[in-house]
Amino acid sequence: MNKKSSISFFVIGVIVGLVVMGLVWYGASAQGSSQASVIKIGLMGPLTGDAAIYGASPKKGVELAISEINANGGINGKKLELVAEDSKCDGKEAVNAINKLANVDKVKFIIGGMCSSETLAAAPIAESNKIIMVSPVSTNYKVSQAGDYIFRTVASDALQGKKAAELAYEKGFRKAAILYINTNDYGPGLEKVFKEVFTKLGGVVVISEGHGAGDSDFRTQLTKIKSANPDVLFLPSQMPENSLVVKQAKELGITCQIIGTETMQDEKFVQAVGEVANGIIFTSFAEYKGSQANDFSAKFKVKFGEEKAIYSDYAYDALYAVEKAMANCKNPQDSVCVKTELYKTSFIGATGSVGFDENGDVKGKDFAVFKIENGKFVSQ
Repeated sequence: MNKKSSISFFVIGVIVGLVVMGLVWYGASAQGSSQASVIKIGLMGPLTGDAAIYGASPKKGVELAISEINANGGINGKKLELVAEDSKCDGKEAVNAINKLANVDKVKFIIGGMCSSETLAAAPIAESNKIIMVSPVSTNYKVSQAGDYIFRTVASDALQGKKAAELAYEKGFRKAAILYINTNDYGPGLEKVFKEVFTKLGGVVVISEGHGAGDSDFRTQLTKIKSANPDVLFLPSQMPENSLVVKQAKELGITCQIIGTETMQDEKFVQAVGEVANGIIFTSFAEYKGSQANDFSAKFKVKFGEEKAIYSDYAYDALYAVEKAMANCKNPQDSVCVKTELYKTSFIGATGSVGFDENGDVKGKDFAVFKIENGKFVSQ
């Protein structure tokens, strides 16, 4: 090969190399541009297993909000994309879920966790990665101190446990038994607050028993409770365990008043328990009956072909809180800015007033009392 040919091949090689590099750069640029046009929203909650309703229902609320926001042009022209992870109402699974969302999906905003154990386990990772978590379900009082990036649209157990204890005492009950789920943070938080308040009011907690998630036989605990002869049984549990407890209590001849929590405000609970459910009292979130709530219920039914499910409206409001905070930031994916704006956020949503205090707790939410009558949830 002569010198002239060598130079020609060299020039051609350089040109080919530049073309390849240009194509690679263009592809990466196009991919980056595509990714930049999307804001990923993580969702973390139980999507399978016995506790799936506490993840699946909020997921539908988030999906409805995302569809509306995207139909209206997204946020600063950027569309929202949902990335959901099944954390199974378990702290260890929640750590796996948030690590995947943070490190693989590069998510900076998460609706969840749902179960308190998920939120409390994932919170330190969210804090260290400046990831905003807004829970529509986690009620444990410890969530208030979980970190600056942790918010919730649902009221704390510190309020619900107090409400349940005051309700029991006001109805003349003085000897209380407690049977609570103790394998996540939901039950222990309510048990602790109820016991403290009921005792201060002058009542006595004669027995307190725990049970695990997924348990199906509660006769041992219920036999001890029957022997303690309480006049009220406080039952901070979840589906399906609480329905089994109620049926087995009836079978064992326990006739004292049962006071439950918002997990009984579920058609599946009534269907599972049947007529035995009549007369049960439970505390749950005070219902907002404004136009926003009616609009949400109507839109939910159109999109999913069913009535709004438990926590779905709280998840819907959680995403809209993030959306409103994002809209006030030059870069809507700047989680530091969005966090700052979240503390300033205030609007009327599907659940009523939504705003956050210095702990990230929702302000202005209260608990109400309901009674099951003929399979219906009747406000008291």
